Amino acid sequence: SLMARVWPEAVRRAVDNLLSNALKYGQTVVVLALEDGAPLRLSVRDDGPGIPESEREAVFEPFHRVRGSVMGFGLGLALVKDVALSHGGSAFVRPSSAGACVVVELPVSR
Repeated sequence: SLMARVWPEAVRRAVDNLLSNALKYGQTVVVLALEDGAPLRLSVRDDGPGIPESEREAVFEPFHRVRGSVMGFGLGLALVKDVALSHGGSAFVRPSSAGACVVVELPVSR
């Protein structure tokens, strides 16, 4: 089995932010998935309006909100990215035909 060494409280806050966004913007479906592999991938997908391709990088910047969004301060995904980077990983928006899918990759420990 694969393992990733993490700071539990930081990763919990990142997952909380991902789930909170998915519950806020999703219509009927929220999927949390953990993909086995190197790196370890955690993804949260919803069936909401999605994130426009032109904003898929910017949503990880502090205080950035998707145009037309009326909720939040634009800090949730910035925190997610910071947590991923502090663990030697990354965070990105996975292209999706419907809704949004945000992925956090964490390096595995041997």
